[in-house]
Amino acid sequence: VVTARKREESLQAVPVAVSAFTPETMESLGIRNMRDFEGLVPGLNLGGGGNGVKGDGNAYIRGVGQRETQVTTDTGVGIYLDEVYIGRASGALLDAIEMESIQVLRGPQGTLFGKNTTGGAILYTTIKPSAEFGGSARATYGNLDRKDATLAVDVPLVEDTLLSRLTLATVNRDGYIENDLDGTPYTDEERDLIVGQLRWLPTDAVIVDLNINYTNIDQKPIGQKCKWLGEELAAAGFPNQGSLE
Repeated sequence: VVTARKREESLQAVPVAVSAFTPETMESLGIRNMRDFEGLVPGLNLGGGGNGVKGDGNAYIRGVGQRETQVTTDTGVGIYLDEVYIGRASGALLDAIEMESIQVLRGPQGTLFGKNTTGGAILYTTIKPSAEFGGSARATYGNLDRKDATLAVDVPLVEDTLLSRLTLATVNRDGYIENDLDGTPYTDEERDLIVGQLRWLPTDAVIVDLNINYTNIDQKPIGQKCKWLGEELAAAGFPNQGSLE
């Protein structure tokens, strides 16, 4: 079931080129954030994460997108989180944490989604609060000191009327590029996320959702600007680095 036309329809019946992913599909494919969809969705390219800057969602679909990431530049592919448009590329390379579904719509979507969807649209839908008290926890450990953890708790505040959900997550990994001069790592990952949700059900026909998202990112992207450090390298003990010869 997809919502490519702002209503629930069967993926086999909807007349839109859609690639849809359920939580089970994303887990089996090892999808952790939007970057992992590259190679799985036909025609999708993420442009290196925005000029080599990690965390920027520079999505291209069928060759249509936007390379620049300035706040004055609009994207070519619209990214939506629970139907709310994410207007800038910075920080839009979202993690697939606590997602109910992710849909990639290929081709112009201006009729239903408005401007900035010339190439297509990417729709994120988070898991909504449950009417029953419960929760889930997940942890991942791997090489390069990979340490990820996610904790989600559902707490009904008023039975069948006011529901809440709190999600805490952290993503951490050492960088795989290191500056030999001072040991500074690059391309590391360090992100902390907090998502708070309230769902109010005043009647059977009305649903009111409040979603608060906070993300803190502290990681170094791939370096872009180079400076000749021959004398510094030679002083640090690297041989034959004192001149350009």
